[in-house]
Amino acid sequence: MYKRPIFTAILTTLVAGTVAAPVVSAAPPPAYPSYVALGDSYTAGAFLPVVEPRCGRADRNYPRLVAAAIKPGSFTDVSCIGATTKAMTDTQSPTGNPPQFEALKRDTALVTVGIGGNDVPAFEAVFNCAVRGASVPHGSPCKDFYTRNGVDTLAEQVRAVGPKVGAVLDGVHRRSPKAQVLLVGYPVQLPETGNGCWPIVPISDGDVPFLREKT
Repeated sequence: MYKRPIFTAILTTLVAGTVAAPVVSAAPPPAYPSYVALGDSYTAGAFLPVVEPRCGRADRNYPRLVAAAIKPGSFTDVSCIGATTKAMTDTQSPTGNPPQFEALKRDTALVTVGIGGNDVPAFEAVFNCAVRGASVPHGSPCKDFYTRNGVDTLAEQVRAVGPKVGAVLDGVHRRSPKAQVLLVGYPVQLPETGNGCWPIVPISDGDVPFLREKT
């Protein structure tokens, strides 16, 4: 879901790369003639006030805030709740959202991409940790579950998504070769310090840093 630091970071990046136009009597053209937003529920802004119910796109997700700030000539948001990297090229099930790459054109000027969490899948990992931590305020039952023969299997799942995200970026560049492409990460989902918020958030204190590192 939308977090203001994400919007601020994107806007700072765009402003830093924009050359000021000379003062003229007519309104200058937009710095970005076209902007396309690709991504999953964090891009769509799921659970915020919704504009497009099928994919949970909200009226205050970061693509809409960025578009309102930079005023591109055209703006297309095809992000969708539950999207994986596969949703870039395939119709997404069960939402029926068309392949997100269909929104890209040869002359698209700006693309933001927020994808990968559902490929892990991150929700399943958080659910597993919550189930195991619900009655265990201290310790690391989730870390223990994902560590097998000394190997952090959840970290391996995260690393395995890297090439998939790389393929998404390659696909964007092939379809929109002149676009500025920004890969947007996920916000911090657990406290950066302290032992967490058990039992309201039923994650054991030893699993808080473990999960924070993975997200």
